Amino acid sequence: MLQANEGCEMIDIYIEHDSKDVVEEGSVPHKDDGLSESEQSDVNNLGHLESDEDDDELVGVRVNHMEDVNSKMLNKLEYEKFLSACNMRDNEEVRDEEVRDASKKLGMKSPRDVESEKEVHKELIRKMPRFPTYNPNSDPFKYEPQVGMKFANPKELKFSLICYAVANRKNIRFSRSAHYKLEVKCVKGCPWRIWASWMQREKSFQIKSYRKTHKCVRVFKIKLANARFWGKAFCKELMIDPKMKPLAIRQQILKRHYVDITPHHAYKLG
Repeated sequence: MLQANEGCEMIDIYIEHDSKDVVEEGSVPHKDDGLSESEQSDVNNLGHLESDEDDDELVGVRVNHMEDVNSKMLNKLEYEKFLSACNMRDNEEVRDEEVRDASKKLGMKSPRDVESEKEVHKELIRKMPRFPTYNPNSDPFKYEPQVGMKFANPKELKFSLICYAVANRKNIRFSRSAHYKLEVKCVKGCPWRIWASWMQREKSFQIKSYRKTHKCVRVFKIKLANARFWGKAFCKELMIDPKMKPLAIRQQILKRHYVDITPHHAYKLG
């Protein structure tokens, strides 16, 4: 209660307030957080983190994080756009444009591009030449060379060509022979020629070129048909009659193939 000076009327002033403490103007109210003095000092030291201006390092981390989030959201939106474009059926032109744009942004292939690539691949496979393969279980004396025919190795081709020479009574020769190439020619003046080498895409020995015209006479003695060759070509008859004499061997070969072998070769076989 306040009292006025002398000569003035007395005025009683009462101030009502709630249970909170009265705070003078310009002072900061004290808030009891239940912390000790050391804990309160630690909290006061962290006050700079609540400022509006962050540190440069924190700002950079925050910017990078926001960029990653934005990029992921954009990729997600583009992918959803891509799926929605794939599901469109009403307007084919709009669907193709949307799918193409979305696939370019995401680095993906549209379904139509994938289908076109499959069709091109099938067309290439269909147009690829299918070369014949030599069958070693067939009759070797009925073999006829063909361009592109594949063999397991050069030895298989050599054996089949010697059988061809015996069946046609041509005195061919291996002019160039190696593990990776083979050139076969006939006698001098005859244009018949075969060139073979390994294939690049598969492990097969293939006839690359073939000139099948002969301008030579038939012969009765084939130089390439030695005892080793006849032992392989005549093995079935020798298994049936292991005691076959050399003269009988010569007679059977002459009767079947019209080719004469030397008595020395027949003796080795007997």
